[in-house]
Amino acid sequence: MLRAANDFVRDGRADSPLIVAHRGASAGSPDNSIAAFERAIAAGADMIEFDVRRTRDGELIAWHDATVDGRLASSMSRAEIGAATGVVPVLVEEVVELARGRIGLDVELKEAGYLDLVVPLLTEGIGHHEVVVTSFLDDVVAELKTRVPAARVGLLLGVAGPRPYLRARRSELDPVDRARRCHADFVAPHVALARFGALRRAAAAGLPAFVWTVNDERTLRRLLADDRVAAVITDAPERAVSVRSR
Repeated sequence: MLRAANDFVRDGRADSPLIVAHRGASAGSPDNSIAAFERAIAAGADMIEFDVRRTRDGELIAWHDATVDGRLASSMSRAEIGAATGVVPVLVEEVVELARGRIGLDVELKEAGYLDLVVPLLTEGIGHHEVVVTSFLDDVVAELKTRVPAARVGLLLGVAGPRPYLRARRSELDPVDRARRCHADFVAPHVALARFGALRRAAAAGLPAFVWTVNDERTLRRLLADDRVAAVITDAPERAVSVRSR
């Protein structure tokens, strides 16, 4: 199952685009949960994408939202987040152990300031070509590449929702200079930015692209057949695996 992920990490391209399960396969399960990650493995995805935040007491958790009931997640303990939401966040070390030898990981760093905690957890996976790391934060990408040159690190581009793309910064539509400045190995544009030319420009510069979040079958068919695409990130990995197999 790790063959395609390994090919991307070694060579910058896989034979066919990877399928990356966005926060796991969360249909019927909370996203960023053990159940969602197990569903992604069962679906045949190549990688699991998950979000990393740090709690008040320094634990690294798989958690997307910056706030919980109006409070910063970073100002709360893991137990407090669980009490407020009914879902105790999974520890990053639990995700790493679950995935080891079974599926690759696409680790999104949501914030700066905790690389000292992240690097020891991920170094073994990075060394075995099973991990890529992404962030919207240029400084985080640059710092990680400086500290772990062997890591495969991607710059995320875009935000969820259609209207902001009309006002998208030029650096997102033409991300090559930004990616080079922070030494990103690949870019990860939102599918709308890909349609507006970010994918074309990245490919012309030799930058692989992970395109997110791709759920409908028509777009999956198009991108899984596009040799400029290294991976599609999807909420529907079962559907994506089925489309790719056809």
